[in-house]
Amino acid sequence: MERPNDRSGRAWVSGALAVRLAVGLAVGLAERVATTAQLLVALSLITLVTPWSGAGQAPLPVQPKAPSAAATADVKLRDTVVFKLVRERYKVSAQARARAASRALEHALSAPAGDLRVVGQNEGRAIFAGNVPIVELYPEDAASAGESLEVYTGRIATRIRESLEAERRRSDIAQTVFSISLVVFFGLIALYLLRRIGELAEQAREFAVQHPERIAAIRVSSVEVIGAGPLRAGLLAALIVGRWALSIGVVYFWLLLSLSQFEATKPYTSRLTGSLFTPFSGLAQRTFSALPLLLLLLIFVVGVYVLVRFVELFFVGVTRGEARAHWLPRDLIEPTSLLIRVALVVLAVIFAGPIVTGDPESVLARAGTVLLLAVALAVTPLLASLALGTVLVFSRRIRIGRQVEVGGQSGRVTAVGLLDVQLRDAEGREVRVPHVLSLMRPSRIEHDDTRIRVELCVSSQVALDQVKELLEGAAASFGDSVKVELREIDADGARYQVSLIARHSKSASDLRLGLSQVLLREGIAWGRQRAGSSLP
Repeated sequence: MERPNDRSGRAWVSGALAVRLAVGLAVGLAERVATTAQLLVALSLITLVTPWSGAGQAPLPVQPKAPSAAATADVKLRDTVVFKLVRERYKVSAQARARAASRALEHALSAPAGDLRVVGQNEGRAIFAGNVPIVELYPEDAASAGESLEVYTGRIATRIRESLEAERRRSDIAQTVFSISLVVFFGLIALYLLRRIGELAEQAREFAVQHPERIAAIRVSSVEVIGAGPLRAGLLAALIVGRWALSIGVVYFWLLLSLSQFEATKPYTSRLTGSLFTPFSGLAQRTFSALPLLLLLLIFVVGVYVLVRFVELFFVGVTRGEARAHWLPRDLIEPTSLLIRVALVVLAVIFAGPIVTGDPESVLARAGTVLLLAVALAVTPLLASLALGTVLVFSRRIRIGRQVEVGGQSGRVTAVGLLDVQLRDAEGREVRVPHVLSLMRPSRIEHDDTRIRVELCVSSQVALDQVKELLEGAAASFGDSVKVELREIDADGARYQVSLIARHSKSASDLRLGLSQVLLREGIAWGRQRAGSSLP
């Protein structure tokens, strides 16, 4: 519901408009009445004066009409007047000459730009724009302008040149603006297509992720050729590749259309097209020529895939208990399956070239050779360990029970194999050292015939580090490479093992006697030896 103030305001505005309209109509009517009255007064005066002024006089003679000036014809270029023609020539009117000159200017504008020149034609002068004749001027045209023929012709030629240049500049600017508009328009279309491609690809990906049960495995009879998981992964990869390919195609076509809009960039379109499509055309030709070979290779690949898939399914059945393999332990099923499948693929690649192509120098044959070299390079450390192990085993350089340091690891030898050496370190752990590490670090072997070992048991109530220093100092007088180890400690005592490389034909008895005298002299009590303990 409207308020009273609003209604009163609207009424006031309507009244003001009505008053203004009435005043305007009244002023206009008064002006028309005044003009009409003035006309009537003038006619009345003429009527009253004319009889008296003409009485007794002869009527005035009628003056003949002067010939009217020749009609002027405009020579135009589009909507711009370039110059004018006044005179006719050889019964050709100025209008006809102007129309012909205008058509010639239009033709010169559409033709390639050329030099403007003036050529003498009998008594006149002809103006050419390149090879297009524009107009022929005569002395009569120059006389109508009050100029000589040469000056008049030069001025008209200058006007024609300036008009053509101005129109060409305007056309170039208009074409450039139009081309830029097309580039922007094509860019908007390209952006829309890119966005649409991205949305469709994202929708397809979300469908494949959210509905995996809709993508079933590919089976041939009861054999599953391609599982649902690999097929789904392949479809997702195809979506990613297809999205990028379509996006690149949209950008390429937008770039091609944009470059073709400008004269300066038009040559790049052919270069871009050639650089992109020439390799693909060459690839297509080579592909069609090698189509029978590719078909045979495809059959070979399918056969290898079916064989590898059969091996995989066989060992899967063995794992599930659906098939039996008494010759293979259960914990070796998966490694054996992997080794057999890898071996099948490697052999297929090695022999695919000679079998499929029949040419040992073909690309497939070279690919097999490269794969064989790669496998040989990968097993080089294994072969090196095998060769070194063979030498060590048959030369008996490392014997079981000796204290050695091999490949940066030290311990007592428990076994020597073709691939590694088994050690037991000071903490009792088993350490396997590949033979190949002995090529990178020096090996140290302690000979049992020169190192002697003595085990002593002292009281566990004394300072153990003091006992160790005392034993090391006493043993240093008996040999070199002294090593004192605390082997065990309990309530009965602390048992130390002292080992060294003896000199001057010292024996273990001499070492034990010397260490005992040192302990007695220092007042260190003996401990109690555990029953059944022995040297390691």
